[in-house]
Amino acid sequence: MPRMSPSGSPNSSMTLRSECRINSRCNNCSPKQSIIVFSCILLCFASIYMLYSRVRNQEDTIDKLRYELHELVVKEVKQITKQEIDLYDADKTNKADYALEPSGGMIVSTKCSKTYLEGNIEYSINGVLPVYWTSISPRIVIQQTKVTPGECWAFKGAEGKLVIKLSRRIVPTSFTYEHTRKQLSPDLNIDSAPRHFMVKSLKDENDDVGLLLGEYEFNEDLGPLQQFDVQNPHPIPTEFIELHILSNHGEMKFTCLYRFRVHGNKIDLNQ
Repeated sequence: MPRMSPSGSPNSSMTLRSECRINSRCNNCSPKQSIIVFSCILLCFASIYMLYSRVRNQEDTIDKLRYELHELVVKEVKQITKQEIDLYDADKTNKADYALEPSGGMIVSTKCSKTYLEGNIEYSINGVLPVYWTSISPRIVIQQTKVTPGECWAFKGAEGKLVIKLSRRIVPTSFTYEHTRKQLSPDLNIDSAPRHFMVKSLKDENDDVGLLLGEYEFNEDLGPLQQFDVQNPHPIPTEFIELHILSNHGEMKFTCLYRFRVHGNKIDLNQ
């Protein structure tokens, strides 16, 4: 008959022995399991760290690429802007001027239009106090000079002509006339500015007929630089342009011409 345990249960000693065997078995395995578990934990942390590092490196690479792209775009925009500003500042139209003398254009005739007084124009305030005088040739009309009061070609009366040999053969598309600003004039008016004018293309400098490209009006209230498109739907290639001033803004003695530009499309020189 089995001996009773202090608790009064006959199975208590058996249970105790079983627990001891289990605990003994667990105690024997515990160090290995701990190492395995610890290694797994370290491996997980290492994997997480490596993954984080890779993600962080990718983010840094993306940020670097974004910065480089931003800098590239900014540099390109600045360069394009500078080029456009330089181009505008050079001639204010962003268009090639085929009448420009330094590029090969030249005045070949004024067709009997006479320079006013063949010498000096006296600019005065209220007709009393002389301000400055000028005697400038027609060449200034196609030169790249700063448009300053008095720096113009003045011809007698309100009607006159200029024939310009262009720097190359083109199909004309538009013209630009630039006058001094009204605010810069000593008497605050530009009565001597051309008003109505027409432009023709000529076969040569002796052509007295030509092909009419358009009739225009320079409006003194629309600013000092005004552009005019060719009105003729069928302009032909030409190397000679005639500027014919028909009237001015009220000055009876003379008309002042400052800067006239000719724009167009280049063509094959053999045409």
